[in-house]
Amino acid sequence: MRLFLFLIFLMSANTVLANEWVFSEDENAISDGILKVSIQAGHYKISFPPTANPNSGAVSINGERFYGNRSFGFDGEQADRVIEMLLKVKSAQIEYDDRYKTKVVRKSVDFSNITTSLDKLKNKSH
Repeated sequence: MRLFLFLIFLMSANTVLANEWVFSEDENAISDGILKVSIQAGHYKISFPPTANPNSGAVSINGERFYGNRSFGFDGEQADRVIEMLLKVKSAQIEYDDRYKTKVVRKSVDFSNITTSLDKLKNKSH
């Protein structure tokens, strides 16, 4: 019985800790507070937090690292491929180095609830 209750607690805690993907201020992008996803010229654009002022960044998906092709993150076909892979695994480790800090920032991003928001974003961009 205790194990069952513990498992329910873990599942609910995981749900609570997952950041919701919501439209940002400009309504042309969605964000979970860590990453910002928008569509430009028919491709996705993935940006690290603007307050971080990243010099470079990467996404680790199932142990495979994808390095950003721009200082802010990913764009073009590379961003499309990263989104496609993230939707398959539902979560990933995000890493970026801040120009003003000496440590690499590592954060986990949950993609399990992004599908509806991505669909709305695609519809807005057409």
